[in-house]
Amino acid sequence: MPLPYDAAIFDLDGTLIDTEALCNTAGVAACAELGLNVGLDFFESLAGIHDAERVRLIAAHVGSAVDAQAFFDLWDRHCS
Repeated sequence: MPLPYDAAIFDLDGTLIDTEALCNTAGVAACAELGLNVGLDFFESLAGIHDAERVRLIAAHVGSAVDAQAFFDLWDRHCS
């Protein structure tokens, strides 16, 4: 049975839809919900960094430990 389409387009870098601004704002909101004072400029500087390193840099920036699982759960929730 043939498929109902001839091609698929994957937009993984924001070419078609710019989701980076939304995700950065969501990341700042997730940090705020955890009591971490992180500005948008700082969060934008974390683009392209591995998740574990991102959490380490946030912790260093705010001077306290970050619950990585809680942060990523909140970030995901704010992004959707």
